[in-house]
Amino acid sequence: MTMSNLYLAKIGADLPAQLQEALEFIGWEEIVPPGATVFVKPNLGWPEPRPGVTTSPRFVEALLGILASRSGRLFVGESNGGTFAAEAAFASHGLPEICELHGAQLVNLSGHPATIIEDTVGGRGIQIEASRFLLEDVDVFVTLPVLKTHVVTQVTLGLKNQWGCIPTEMRLLYHHILDWGIVALNRAYKPRICILDGTYAMDRRGPLEGDPIPAGWMAVSDDVVALDSLGCHLLDMDPHRVRHVRFAAQEGLGTADLARVQLNRELPPPAIHAVVRPNLMDWIAIVLYRSRTLSRLVFASPLTPVLYRLIRRTPPGISYSSTAYAHPAGH
Repeated sequence: MTMSNLYLAKIGADLPAQLQEALEFIGWEEIVPPGATVFVKPNLGWPEPRPGVTTSPRFVEALLGILASRSGRLFVGESNGGTFAAEAAFASHGLPEICELHGAQLVNLSGHPATIIEDTVGGRGIQIEASRFLLEDVDVFVTLPVLKTHVVTQVTLGLKNQWGCIPTEMRLLYHHILDWGIVALNRAYKPRICILDGTYAMDRRGPLEGDPIPAGWMAVSDDVVALDSLGCHLLDMDPHRVRHVRFAAQEGLGTADLARVQLNRELPPPAIHAVVRPNLMDWIAIVLYRSRTLSRLVFASPLTPVLYRLIRRTPPGISYSSTAYAHPAGH
């Protein structure tokens, strides 16, 4: 059985050269055939750059500079957030300029046709929305997450990053199958290159409100489960206690045992001792997410505007009219 590969290093002054070395370590040119259609998925879960929350634009730029030399068509994309359009995140992170420089195209997956995929994960049959563009037109999927905690899933790393590829803004309605759905999406999209932006390690209340702590690590792997296991190690967490990571390993998507991974160096001590601390609103949300009926009542019913006015929040699933990023050529 072929071992998975994982490259880990402290981020230095020359990130493009480091990333090139890391990609060569995992044999990226065997993964990306000449002329391949490549899709890069950063974490843009907030409309503006936020340390420890969103992927650093310099990681996207360094990666595109390498991939452009081999890819035939190169895309960078994300779906709309619950309360903001993907275009807002693209612009604030400087991605239009970065993509133009490297001949890449931005894709708002919410503007593309969706399909329902069916899968069985951990003995549970599920149905979940997925992007037809990613399923049918992409040869190589590259995931580019950050190193952070999550009040519902404990961590949000490489595997969880694909949740942002669900085209609907109302993907929170799938939270009752969150851990199972993460695995199903990764089985469908098959991330081949996985790059962790560990500039910061988030503690406490991720994925948006936690404490970003400078960490300065980067990692590259051809195994998304191994990457997440490494991320858990850097956060001082047991990957086997993270349900979606455990499910993914059990379903054969990769290995959660770093002793079975070919590393370029010895494992360092954890970067931080992360402790997930949900607040009261988080606990209420967790209870709602676990019930499909309650989720739909609160987030997608006539009561939704009233409930959100009471807590002074913007309801999810707002309508977007932007057409700045149309379908890729040929779609």
